[in-house]
Amino acid sequence: LDRLGEGDVLVMAGSVPKSVPDTIYAQIMKRLSGRGVLCIVDTSGSPFLHVLEEKPFLIKPSLRELEEIFHCPMKEGVLLSSMIALAQRGVRNVLVSCGEHGAYLLDEHGGGMAFGQKPEAAAEVCAAVKKACRKPVYMKLSPNVTSITEIAKACEEAGADGIVLINTLLGMRIEPRTGKPIVSTGAAGFSGPAVKPIAVRMVYQVYETVKCPIIGVGGIATADDVIEMMSAGATAVEVGAANLVDPYACKNIIEELPVKMEAYGIERLSDIIGRAHV
Repeated sequence: LDRLGEGDVLVMAGSVPKSVPDTIYAQIMKRLSGRGVLCIVDTSGSPFLHVLEEKPFLIKPSLRELEEIFHCPMKEGVLLSSMIALAQRGVRNVLVSCGEHGAYLLDEHGGGMAFGQKPEAAAEVCAAVKKACRKPVYMKLSPNVTSITEIAKACEEAGADGIVLINTLLGMRIEPRTGKPIVSTGAAGFSGPAVKPIAVRMVYQVYETVKCPIIGVGGIATADDVIEMMSAGATAVEVGAANLVDPYACKNIIEELPVKMEAYGIERLSDIIGRAHV
């Protein structure tokens, strides 16, 4: 292990013997942290779950192993959403082996983004998740698309209980001293105040297309932002990046809202939903 460095590949595969801690693969990855070693892991059960915390370069679960983790049959739509869930935990590449049926790969370069860019694929995932669970399903859609309204409508027709707009934009930063991307994957999710006009525009467009509730997300940090988003058509809002800047962001917004409502002559927030539409 001491010889491994930048660009080297370490493959850890197989079940862990009872005499060995089930955290062994995760411990090895932690020891190699910061050295640029690409760790590929093919295991199952508890060792697999521990490895996820260390964000490996690639994991290779089978369909059966995914079913054990997510406690449901891996039909195609559920399979895709399960792979995305693993990627969102920091796994850079997810390769699912399907026996004689081949394999599915979700790679670090946006290979999974196509699920949210095509109305048919988004609808398929939505329908599969609705079939697999009893809780309300709100589809959070990517703004990196040509027509957000077509995708939102497809999700509503597939049974979505609501639409969440928007997910992060695809952005990139480069370190001027080294000339290399700051994020190891190159491009990454971009959020915060700068994306709010895009989020407001997409909420406005989708409000005219669907009948289900919309949760507005993207750059919300003040009570005025909440009122603006709801005026565009959002039934509710989500606050994300602002909490990283100020842990009391949500508390401040809640306390500020009644003051702003009185100043603007708003009696109930429900009265302003979609008021920007002629």
